[in-house]
Amino acid sequence: MRIFFFFCIILLMSAVPLLSQTIVINEVLSSNTSSITDEDGDSSDWIELYNSGSFLVNLTGYGLSDDSTLPYKWVFPETHLAPNEFLLVFASGKDRAGNHTNFRIDASGETLYLTKPGGEIPDSVALGEMATDVSYGRQLDGSDNWFYFKEPTPLRANDTQGFDSIILEVPTYSIKRGLYSSAVTLSLSTVIPGAVVYYTLDGTKPSAISSVYSTPLEISETSVVRARIMSSGVLSEVTRTHTYVINKQTNMAIVSITTNPANLWDSADGIYVNYNSNREIPIFLELFEPDGIEGYSKSAGMKIHGGWTREFPQKSFAIFARDKYGPSSIKHRLFPDLPFNEYESFILRNSGGDFEAAHIRDPLLQSLIKNLDIETQSYRPAVVYLNGEYWGILNIREKLNEHYIEAHHGISEVNLDMLENEQEVIHGDNIHYNAMLAYIASHDMSLEYSYEYLKSQLDMDNYLDYMVSQLYFANVDWPGWNLKYWRPRTSDGKWRWLVFDLDDGFKLGSTQNFGYTNMFDFATEPNGPEWPNPPWSTFLFRKLLENEAFKRDFINRYADYLNTIWQPGIVLAKIDNMLAELDPEMQFHLQRWGLSNVDWHFEIDELKSFAENRVEDVRTNILAEFSIPGPAQVTLNIASLNGGSILLNKNISVWESVWNGQYFKGIPIELAAIPNPGYKFIEWTGDIADVSPTVTIPLNGDISATALFELDANSSGFVVINEINYHSAQYFDPKDWIEFYNDSDASFDLSNWSFRDGDESHNFVFPVGSILAAHKFLVLSSDTTEFSRFFPTVKPLVAEFDFNLDNAGESIYLINANGQIVDSLTYDDTAPWPLQADGIGATLALNSPELDNAIAQNWSASIKHGSPGSVNQIITAVEALAFESIPASFLLEQNYPNPFNPATTISFQIPNRNHVRIKIFDIMGREVVTLIDKEFEAGIHHINWNASASNASGVYFYRLWTNGFSQIRRMLLLK
Repeated sequence: MRIFFFFCIILLMSAVPLLSQTIVINEVLSSNTSSITDEDGDSSDWIELYNSGSFLVNLTGYGLSDDSTLPYKWVFPETHLAPNEFLLVFASGKDRAGNHTNFRIDASGETLYLTKPGGEIPDSVALGEMATDVSYGRQLDGSDNWFYFKEPTPLRANDTQGFDSIILEVPTYSIKRGLYSSAVTLSLSTVIPGAVVYYTLDGTKPSAISSVYSTPLEISETSVVRARIMSSGVLSEVTRTHTYVINKQTNMAIVSITTNPANLWDSADGIYVNYNSNREIPIFLELFEPDGIEGYSKSAGMKIHGGWTREFPQKSFAIFARDKYGPSSIKHRLFPDLPFNEYESFILRNSGGDFEAAHIRDPLLQSLIKNLDIETQSYRPAVVYLNGEYWGILNIREKLNEHYIEAHHGISEVNLDMLENEQEVIHGDNIHYNAMLAYIASHDMSLEYSYEYLKSQLDMDNYLDYMVSQLYFANVDWPGWNLKYWRPRTSDGKWRWLVFDLDDGFKLGSTQNFGYTNMFDFATEPNGPEWPNPPWSTFLFRKLLENEAFKRDFINRYADYLNTIWQPGIVLAKIDNMLAELDPEMQFHLQRWGLSNVDWHFEIDELKSFAENRVEDVRTNILAEFSIPGPAQVTLNIASLNGGSILLNKNISVWESVWNGQYFKGIPIELAAIPNPGYKFIEWTGDIADVSPTVTIPLNGDISATALFELDANSSGFVVINEINYHSAQYFDPKDWIEFYNDSDASFDLSNWSFRDGDESHNFVFPVGSILAAHKFLVLSSDTTEFSRFFPTVKPLVAEFDFNLDNAGESIYLINANGQIVDSLTYDDTAPWPLQADGIGATLALNSPELDNAIAQNWSASIKHGSPGSVNQIITAVEALAFESIPASFLLEQNYPNPFNPATTISFQIPNRNHVRIKIFDIMGREVVTLIDKEFEAGIHHINWNASASNASGVYFYRLWTNGFSQIRRMLLLK
């Protein structure tokens, strides 16, 4: 200790730092967004080393690590550091030359180690929790005195103001962020002695010149409240952000984006002003689901997204989760139709080129092909607020990048070739693609072996779907633009195409009205301009059309979809469904951006007109382009609907008893009879007489063919009792029902099987023709009328069993036609059987069909009122307790059934005695009826609404008000 003090005295006298080692960790920064960027333009974490000695030091073989058990986690390459020289190492995780480590710095705190080649550790630093853009370093450089720096100094002396300590706590807000039906009062507080809370309402980060909190804030309009704790002499960098959406009624998700206004509007750096910049700014992102529940709230990054559409007043945003801001992923189910609960990025899109038109073109057209073998982007419209200001509707879309491919296909970035437009490399390289094009250019593509080779290089089914889709859409911002394609970097990896930016389809993008002329000329133009169809962009399609097999497959693939998913009625229904979702909000969006409601409806009518005429226009184009003598009507019949299906052109499955479609004379089609499990194919009849299940038809004219199937006596498997509704809730009573599941690969003919309980006189016999297909469900009801009223989309077996299931529990049996018991169990209304199924509203649901259903522990209570006809949805232990407890919060539940006709039940819960009002409105916002307006005790309550004859079919909204809570939901009346 004396020696230490001696050296300290010498240090003070000489003003020259003197340490036992010369190379030290001098400054560290995690969560970097602004101090310095690497050669990729990324704001990576960094570690600064400093040579405090008098000699040049060779760092070759030194190790840097954040793990004491792995001191050489990252090893320095050939590196020298001169006296008083600084060296910056990016803790980027990139692990490559240019001083990039293979690890990042944990912002929550960790220890960093510097290790010499011989194992000696000359320096280490223990980091606590770090704030964004705040570094921790020595002052003076190389000394033992550590400080926090609001202004980091990479690669130079630590000469900015240093702070001994940092406040990482945030103020306490008295009310949660979210949606409120009226003004709210907000209190802010801190427990730190002597500290002051500063706040802002304009998106800026609070500072010493911001408002000082002293009295509660009255928030009467949508606002963003940012607050920060500050104390004299202490560094404070952490801000808390809450958005309060006041009196906003919407059926959409709500997204709130908060950032320093200068990040948007500064004349030099603001990304909204300088919208062609690629600058990424830090934001705070909040997402609320349509029911008002907070879905996600974390820091993230944001850039302006898109091409020429950046010129529009409402711009698109790309949102990125990065660990320098906080979480490295967005852990939320952004799209209810997808199974993913985690995203690296997503887009808030302004509808692209359709911004001043229909606003739905791209998501509409992508929805028409989402079930094809093509990568498309999911869509979800959202109401957006920017620093608390209403910003209209932006569409939440998946970002088509390496994360998309990994999520949808399980292929990581390192195993990916991804290109765009004219072979511009996004990931991997273009070597394989160039080789494929070279093969096409040097070979006769009319030959069979050439076509077969090409099918080994690109995914032909994907390419066919891609090409017929783009041509049907009449997309004229393509193929020389908006082009992305990818392949796995494997020996058998094939190229696939992605679909995006379809805004110039369905007649919008062409002054020459390509929607009603021949798109084949456009897509096969050999000498087109640089945009939109230069020669390189049409080369592949032109060469493939030289092959008769490809031409046949292309024409048939086009015809398949013209006969099915692109039929005018289907497309028009999709348009109407999208309009029903947008209509309630669109008036506010149009007003916000100075757009015309009349013009918008005109554009919608244009979409509908295109959809109504496109199929016949395309058929005319095909006849002319390929010199086909005429159309040919194809009629397909299935003699037994339970027996099987017909696969048309290896692409379309026909299940109907009679199906009609239009194909083309001289273009052969292929039919395959596919028996259901438990059945076998017998023969084709009609215009085809053949016992082979697969036949090729030359199609010289109209044809009619029938596939005959019959039961296969050799089928095997088992049927289980899978779900039981033995005691309905009083407010939701579809009467008793039971569900059976076929857990096998074969169909079962249940004709003359029986279901009964312990009383042998209670015996239901399944009617002849009762077929339970493989891995399907069959529901048997004691009252099919009441059952269908509550579950309108589920069709139970028409015949009813004429006895009741015992509310106190009993034995039940499934018996085959030979009198053998196939399945049986004895349920009870006491533990260990789930009690929530006994009159509270749940059903008994088998946890898995493979389990022994005679054992009580293999059953659970269902979510809500069961899932007849589909996979069991079971509640957790926590949810089970909630059945019998006072609710902890307010909630307006989705009505049930929905859709409904004419009656439905609306349920709500309140945690305390309260005055409750529920009103129903039509889609135009006009009040239809006040259902309730009175006091209720704490608990779960249920109200029925029986629509009158004057209530037309369509979308309705119902809203609940209490003292301090409001929520709105949507329902659909179908008559």
